Amino acid sequence: MLASQPQTAAIAALCLFSNPPSSSRPSFRYWLPDASVDGKIVKEDIGSVAQIGGGGVEFVPFYEYGGIFNQPAPGISWSKYAFGTKYYNELLRLALEAHHEYGLLMDFALGPNQGQGVPSSPDAEGLQWDLYPFFTNLANGSMNNTIPGWGMGELVALVSTSAISSTNVSIPASGMDLTGPDYTSYTKLSIDQSSLQDLTSKVSTTGKLSPEVSLPSSPRTWIFAFYQRRTSYLNVRFPHKATSSIFDNGSYTVDHFSAKGAQHTISFWEKYIMDDTTADLLKKSGQYAWEDSFELISNTNWTPDLPKKFKKQHGYDIRPYLPLIMWQNNNLAIQSNAPGRLRVVMNTNDEGAGYVNDYRATLQSGYEEYLQTLTNWVHKRLGLGLRTQVSYNIPLEMAASVPLVDVPECESLGFMNLDAYRQYTGAAALAGRQIVSNELGAVFGSAYSQTIPSLLDLANTAFSGGVNKFVLHGLSYGGNYSATTWPGHTPFNYVFSDLSSKKQPSWSVGMREAMDYLSRTQYIQQSGVARVDVAIYHHESATNITFPRLYQPKDLENAGYSYRYIAPANLELPSAQVKNNALGPNGPAFKALVLKNGSQVTKESIARLGTLAQQGLPIVIEGEPDFYPSGNGSDKHETLTSFKALRNVRNVCSVKNNEVAQALSRVGIEPFARLKSGTTWIVNHRHDSELLIDYAFVHNPSNKASKGQLTVSHTGFPYFLDPWTGHVEPLLVYERNAKKGTITFSARLGAKQAKTFGFSSLPLEGVSTPARHLTKIPNFVAAVTYNQSNKTVTLKLTNGAQNEKRDEPLLVGLDNGTSQTLKSSTLNVATPTSLLEWDLTVEHWEAPENIYDAATIGRKRNTTHRTTSPLKSWTELDTTIHNASGIGYYSSSFTWPPAGGRSAHGAYLRFGTVLHAVSLSVNGQKTVAVDPFDPIIDIGPYLRRGRNTIIATVPSTMWNYLSSIIDDIKTANASPLTAPSFPNANIPRPGVSLNGILGQVTIEPFVEIQIKLD
Repeated sequence: MLASQPQTAAIAALCLFSNPPSSSRPSFRYWLPDASVDGKIVKEDIGSVAQIGGGGVEFVPFYEYGGIFNQPAPGISWSKYAFGTKYYNELLRLALEAHHEYGLLMDFALGPNQGQGVPSSPDAEGLQWDLYPFFTNLANGSMNNTIPGWGMGELVALVSTSAISSTNVSIPASGMDLTGPDYTSYTKLSIDQSSLQDLTSKVSTTGKLSPEVSLPSSPRTWIFAFYQRRTSYLNVRFPHKATSSIFDNGSYTVDHFSAKGAQHTISFWEKYIMDDTTADLLKKSGQYAWEDSFELISNTNWTPDLPKKFKKQHGYDIRPYLPLIMWQNNNLAIQSNAPGRLRVVMNTNDEGAGYVNDYRATLQSGYEEYLQTLTNWVHKRLGLGLRTQVSYNIPLEMAASVPLVDVPECESLGFMNLDAYRQYTGAAALAGRQIVSNELGAVFGSAYSQTIPSLLDLANTAFSGGVNKFVLHGLSYGGNYSATTWPGHTPFNYVFSDLSSKKQPSWSVGMREAMDYLSRTQYIQQSGVARVDVAIYHHESATNITFPRLYQPKDLENAGYSYRYIAPANLELPSAQVKNNALGPNGPAFKALVLKNGSQVTKESIARLGTLAQQGLPIVIEGEPDFYPSGNGSDKHETLTSFKALRNVRNVCSVKNNEVAQALSRVGIEPFARLKSGTTWIVNHRHDSELLIDYAFVHNPSNKASKGQLTVSHTGFPYFLDPWTGHVEPLLVYERNAKKGTITFSARLGAKQAKTFGFSSLPLEGVSTPARHLTKIPNFVAAVTYNQSNKTVTLKLTNGAQNEKRDEPLLVGLDNGTSQTLKSSTLNVATPTSLLEWDLTVEHWEAPENIYDAATIGRKRNTTHRTTSPLKSWTELDTTIHNASGIGYYSSSFTWPPAGGRSAHGAYLRFGTVLHAVSLSVNGQKTVAVDPFDPIIDIGPYLRRGRNTIIATVPSTMWNYLSSIIDDIKTANASPLTAPSFPNANIPRPGVSLNGILGQVTIEPFVEIQIKLD
């Protein structure tokens, strides 16, 4: 009875793998232009998501990126149609009703644009605050006038200091800055630490410094005045001055470093949006409340209570040290070209970094208040979750923030490498966050030119790093909009990819298969818990948003060890316990922790590491650490002394660079999957204790295909879970090592391809699983299948047999130690042939006669072409389709069986390069989905004697055609590839897209050999 319970659950899980629920399917960010749009079209757009296999939308009231990129379209009053007005609320309810009707789940933005503010009076308590610095030196006399900046806000501090040196530093250009004028340089001022004086109490009510204060009249004497005031930063900018209601003011960003900011958003929802009907619909069809990455600006991140919180947290007054924090403590991404005009550092070894670290720690505690307040409201009011791109772009340690929300989210735009995801998902796994989300697909300069393989390549990298939920960027509103031409409203004026809708040819050819691939992989990656071999300690007060590779050696990766990063704050989580020598036993179950070379350590973190080691966790110290200062860094000696003692603690060992993997292996710590492959493969492991199944997502990030061998720590039954077809099949060729408790099998991965394998402690009911298996097959065996009725396996042998050495026996090994030799007659396999002659019909998708009829899919017409192998891109094939976009129908034929007397029981069809997507039919029957990373299909079931016809249906991107009419296109009255608010912005134009099928299309015959297992 006990054994049947996980089996019953496993059968249900496998059914869901084939057709995952909405909760496991990717959603689309839905760019709602504003609340003036047609609700009927909104409902149709949501319905189209259901049709192509999406899970729902993230409902984002876009308002032209808040007016930052573009002004309102002519005739549209953002005040009338603002977030929270009756028009918006009606659309919100309609969207929720549509989700319920189509069986989808909806996420909703907490505010317009990025969700980081709400319509408000400009003096509301919970709005964003800023710390404004003003400074001068006394080169020309004493401080007799009012202090610098007087009247610019509430004085927080007046500080004097003595400079030692001053240096001008150039700022390298880092791209388009959307926040104002870029700086080209800043001044680095080194000061005498002992000279800092807090003179705040000496300032009169008129802004005069008390006469009793005597400051040297010298260029070395500097005065700094700091004022706090609301930023009045608008995340939706209205182009008029009406003030009859809060909706005329635009939308103000809220204070993200106190509970007051969150409460201000909550109060707005309760007053203007959350009636009983909306609340009931959200409970029924909602999934997550959502907020985007930090896209608010300031001089210095601030909240009025920060000095008081700082004193309580650190035991000293922050005010004398404010000159140190006024540089690069604003928005690290969108203010990268404006970090501050003056950088003040101390004449100490750490240049005063300890005070900056302490400021950021207090900022972090305020951010925790903000997120916890929102989370509590979403939980209690609606029973939903909070999904947020935590601390993204601001000077906080991201890993410390990740556990603060139900679903932490990252994005492929900024997380451009595998290591970036490792830096994000380690904290989530240890904190027990089941879902880690990703805003997928935004690429600068590639609107309407993103291909499905490029999108899935981004997804596979994120999957490898532990992400398991995707929100595609994004779905465009499908109707007509003011001053907008076909193909319709296009957020960001064609600057970012990609704009999904029915007006993309891939929406009808290719997108459904891609969504099923993502859905099935997401379903598996959301099952059970993430298991990771190694945790790597990393600490920094502000995460580097370029996400450089933190652990430089590749020994762990090459040996197959999976690893992710965790911060000291994560080690204080309730789940950060050690059991059976593993950290986080109910979650990632890290087998070891690595303190990499150069890790910044504190006295407290060393003590915590020592405790974990004494509890049984193996810790490997690579090289030497760095000291992470706090305040004046007075505990540096004590910290480094404690570190020396840590080296002698039980379960702690020290190694040189590039020796961590060796050290782990020496003490018997093996990766879940040890690898031997032609290129470096990445394995992501999940464990489902309820179903008694482990999963391995194996990704080849290389640009070339490779074969490899995986040795997995498991004693059960191995399976292949095909996300393109939904089929679950037993692996039939593997070796089991009972003594080591491992399974070893071979696999082949195309360039950028990923595959998922399952390992079940019990044979999966509903999947034909033999009790016996093969251990060895010749290299030219393309596939092995099992027939349960007669207990045989079928080997499909291709023409590779002709290349084998004839003097060597071709053996098939069985798990009982016996082997069978294939007869020489089985080697007489027909040779592969290329399909040389092709008819191509191109269905052109073009603008309607009235180009402002943006609601139509477009005007369609056909042209026909004759082409030969090797196939070329449409851009090279014929001048009539050089700029064409649409759908290509490729047709060719061949005779079956092949002539020449050689054997052929079936055949594979192999494409050369699939640029976008392809749907294949043979003799009028549609085949299973084609994996674009390894485009080979078994067409044996569809073949017939005589003439056989294949049709390959291929979508193009829309860019080539759109680029040919780009001068006629408008979105909200703006031309493509422009940012009207930033006329000097250098926005790249996408290059020409290659379209169609490239290269050879090959028919590769095979013969079938049956081998009895019993």
